[in-house]
Parts: sequence; C-alpha cells; structure tokens
Amino acid sequence: MPFEKGYQGGIKNLWPGGWNKGIPNPSKTKFKNGHTPWNKGLTKEIDKRIVNGGREKGCIPWNKGKIFMVRENHPNWKGGITPINVKIRNSIEYKEWRLNIFRRDNFTCQECGIRGSKSYLHVHHIKSFAKYPKLIFDLNNGQTLCIDCHKLTDTYAKLGRLMK
Repeated sequence: MPFEKGYQGGIKNLWPGGWNKGIPNPSKTKFKNGHTPWNKGLTKEIDKRIVNGGREKGCIPWNKGKIFMVRENHPNWKGGITPINVKIRNSIEYKEWRLNIFRRDNFTCQECGIRGSKSYLHVHHIKSFAKYPKLIFDLNNGQTLCIDCHKLTDTYAKLGRLMK
C-alpha cells in the first residue's frame, strides 16, 4: 500500500486489473429486490402507452398547425428586405473576386509589405464600392491591405463620408 516501505507506486499495484475493471455495478444495472418494472404484465392490447413508443396511431403532434415566430409572424420582420450591400458581399462572385485579389498580391499588404493569412488581410476597393457599382468585381479596383493600413484609408468603415 502507499506510504509503506518498499512500495513501488502506480495504480496497477493497488488494483491489479485496473480500477473496477470488469466488475459490474449491480446496484445501478439491476432491479433491487421487491421492485417491479412499471410495465410488467402489460401487453400492447391492454396499455396504449407501450404501442409505437407511447404514440397512438393517428395521434396529432403537439406542434401541428401552430403558428411560430418566423418570418411574417415575428414582430421584427421587415418584409424580407436585405440590403444590397449584404447581398453583394455574401455572393459567390464577391468571394471569388476577393480570393483572386489575395492571390494576385500574393497575400501581401500593398502598403507595408506584411504577409499574412486571410483573417489578417482585407481587400480594399480603390474606387468606392458605393460610388462605382460597375467596378465592384473589377480586379484592377482591388488591393490587399493589412488591417492597420486599411484603417488609414479614407473610406474605411464609412469614415470617408464623415470626413467630407
């Protein structure tokens, strides 16, 4: 045992087969004496609780026909409007354009030269996204910038509108 002279240590010496290995716990796995299961002696014909897992044939679910708080029923619903800006930024064309700019610039900031992953780098529209909608997906209208250099541009996060 531990703390005895000559004890080599380790759990294997305390429990040769590993702790509680292969020994069933009868108090949790078996019924105790005198305890009978709730459905002993019942058949499907006698008790409908054990037919189809407790559901009778033709039983209607609790939520059938209920009106849930989705779309038109939700108090914050505004008619399914999504800003055009969000639609464009979530489009496949925009994501491909962004990846092509990263690849063209070799994932390197064009201002300070730092290399980074996509999470650290941004793609900046040289000519504003809002003022020049025809140039949104033009490869010549994009450049890779790190977050710090992108914050210094006059159009970062609508700061250009506030400055003018």
